Amino acid sequence: MPGSVETTPPDARMLEWVESLFQLDCRLRASPSVDAARLPANSRWALYALRRSPCNRTTEPDSLGMTRIFTTLALLTLGLFIAAAVLGLAIGDLYDQADQSAFQTAFKTRGIHMLAGTAAALAVVFVHSIVITYFVGTSRWCKEVTETYLLDPAALVHSNQLKRRTFPWCVLGMLTVVGVIALGAASDPGTGRANTASMADFHLVAAFAGLALVGWTFLRAWLNILENQAVIQQILDQVQQVRQERGLETDSKTGEKQLAATS
Repeated sequence: MPGSVETTPPDARMLEWVESLFQLDCRLRASPSVDAARLPANSRWALYALRRSPCNRTTEPDSLGMTRIFTTLALLTLGLFIAAAVLGLAIGDLYDQADQSAFQTAFKTRGIHMLAGTAAALAVVFVHSIVITYFVGTSRWCKEVTETYLLDPAALVHSNQLKRRTFPWCVLGMLTVVGVIALGAASDPGTGRANTASMADFHLVAAFAGLALVGWTFLRAWLNILENQAVIQQILDQVQQVRQERGLETDSKTGEKQLAATS
């Protein structure tokens, strides 16, 4: 149409801009004699952002490492939870003060039980906090890489769905240990409250139910971490395909080899 200006779709312009940055980066890496400081200011800032961006990293988030770390911490936390429960069962009768010797022994065991229970509760909160941090970080990584390479957003949507599915389980696990501790405090005769003996059975039932529930939340988080790992690998495969199609991977490797040879 006369007088009309042909425009390139925004997505195509963005892809051309990103591709030109990658090619410029590869040429700079391959030619150490080129002074990057002589580039225009906007190009220098773009290259700085590109090299710091997670999309320019050659390795994915350490999902395998996260799986191992989470499994180890979860098992240690459950072991600490079980130890606290066993100590609670070993306390004996705290509400019968007729035998002072037995009462003093039970009271000392009660103190150890309280410390172990507090440590177990903190461990549960710590492990679930790590899971939340992991999903926040990896979902952000997926978003940046997907937007930079203009990939199919299906994998990004899946990662966000996994994050949203995992958060309620983490919150449930944290609230569970809070409830168990609250019932333990209500059954403690050391508080000086009346009728604490009536809460002992509730605390016992809540402790074992809480142990099972926390274990279930750990299992759900572990399964979602494994599924998220597959999503990350899917994104990496798509990035590898894009870079190979546009010759970016080959140019980058060539530039790195030449840099290594001249250094």
